Amino acid sequence: MKEMLNLFNRIIDKWLRFYRAKSFEAYTGKKAKNLSILGKVYLRNKNVIVGENVTLYPGVMFQGEGEIYIGNNTFLGNNTIVYSEKGYKVSIGADCMIAAMCHIINTDHKIASVECAMNQQGTVSENISIEDNVWLASAVTVLKGVNIKRGSVIGAKAVVNKSTEENGVYVGIPAKLLKNRK
Repeated sequence: MKEMLNLFNRIIDKWLRFYRAKSFEAYTGKKAKNLSILGKVYLRNKNVIVGENVTLYPGVMFQGEGEIYIGNNTFLGNNTIVYSEKGYKVSIGADCMIAAMCHIINTDHKIASVECAMNQQGTVSENISIEDNVWLASAVTVLKGVNIKRGSVIGAKAVVNKSTEENGVYVGIPAKLLKNRK
């Protein structure tokens, strides 16, 4: 009986992955080869393009109206948010590991005028580029205008507000270079 239930659960899981991938393709209007969606994903942006063998864990959220690119063999961990403002891009390269609860957001609010209400001051946006073979550890925040170079590692809970060096290891708030990978 236990073996039968395990088999039944595996069949349901496989069917759900197929259904989620096809729903993703239908919403974005773009094919996704070997896309694996392991739970509920919030797709509130039709401009998402994924490469081959991309894995999305439960709670991943795509928002905004700008372009979002995800390269081959990349995964996004639980509850990660990627936001791209209309007219701008967020680009995540191949072979990247984006851990749980990361925020990749290419927009910020203006705060210049004390005469104007905060919610009426508008936004400022810039592209974000995360190159190939990058690891963002848990709860990393990547802000507008940042280019995280190939081979970089960003430590848990770091806030990246400036571009990185290739193969650098960054930690802290704001993220600072700790060392270079060999």
